[in-house]
Amino acid sequence: KMYGHWITKNYREAYGIFASNGISFNHESPRRGETFVTRKITRAFANIIQGSKLPLYLGNLSAKRDWGHAKDYVEAQWLILQHSNPDDFVIATGVQYSVKDFVNSVARHIGMRIKWVGEGVNEVGFVNAINGQSEYLSDWIGKPIVKVDERYFRPAEVDTLLGDSSKAKKILGWQPKISFDQLVAEMVDSDIKDLKWFKIMINVMKDDQNIKKILITGGSGMVGRNFFEHNKSKNYSILNPNRTEMNLLNFQEVDNYLLKNKPDIII
Repeated sequence: KMYGHWITKNYREAYGIFASNGISFNHESPRRGETFVTRKITRAFANIIQGSKLPLYLGNLSAKRDWGHAKDYVEAQWLILQHSNPDDFVIATGVQYSVKDFVNSVARHIGMRIKWVGEGVNEVGFVNAINGQSEYLSDWIGKPIVKVDERYFRPAEVDTLLGDSSKAKKILGWQPKISFDQLVAEMVDSDIKDLKWFKIMINVMKDDQNIKKILITGGSGMVGRNFFEHNKSKNYSILNPNRTEMNLLNFQEVDNYLLKNKPDIII
């Protein structure tokens, strides 16, 4: 990142090209990778709403981040390119939230209140109250739903990140429009929706004995991967082609693959 930043400045100053830097702080959306802590949290609670009995294990609950929505940040990037002069801008909300704050926001959205007990590696989040609609949430009352695992602590952890986007606001007129709680709600709702589709597909397959061959085109996504893991030991033939086997952007390749393999259902 440092190399990219400085080579951009150097070429701008040396050759007069229109080249700008956008220093974007953490920007999230439902498309965030599932290994990032934000999606890890929303996926865990989506699974709990669907009946999972497994608690969520996290690292440093006190780590603070400046989280914004990717939509707002893309708008900022577009504004940078529309500006009359190339320049460097920090894109951030200017507001910090901890990992624990993120968990609490997800819990509130699904109708759950968490009580935190202990400190550091011994801190545990217990379900204190429920007012959500899921039939499974009441089973969690009084039970630990979030625990700390030292394996998830980073050796060079940055405890706090906070950006100052006053320059972008003043020069570009940019303002983040989506609040932290709105961002969290969108992410958890998306994961809940995906898991509902997964359960629907499982039920369809139970009822239809003619389904023998399944094509999974999104095997790395939440629904596709869960579907693959759930059914790989069953008596189904699962097709999970990579890009060299079937390029989804090439309609002829897709037609040829479907004609050759004849799947009964496509995920």
